[in-house]
Amino acid sequence: MGCGGGGSFIPFPISIPETRLAEQRPSAIDILKMRLARGEITLSTFQQMLAVLDGETIVRPKAPISHIRMP
Repeated sequence: MGCGGGGSFIPFPISIPETRLAEQRPSAIDILKMRLARGEITLSTFQQMLAVLDGETIVRPKAPISHIRMP
C-alpha cells in the first residue's frame, strides 16, 4: 500500500543563473546607505562617496609619503 514505487530519490545540485545572484547583491549606493544608517560613516563622507560613484568627483591617489628627510 505504499505510494512510491520503491525507487530512491537522488538529490542533485541546482545551478542558479548569474542574473539571479546579481539581483540579490546590494548596489554600491545601497551599501553606502546602510553604512550611513548604521553610523559607520558621516553624512559628509556619504555625500563625498556618492559624488564619486555618480562620477562627479575624480579620485586621485595621494602622493606617497617618504620618511626620508632631504637636507
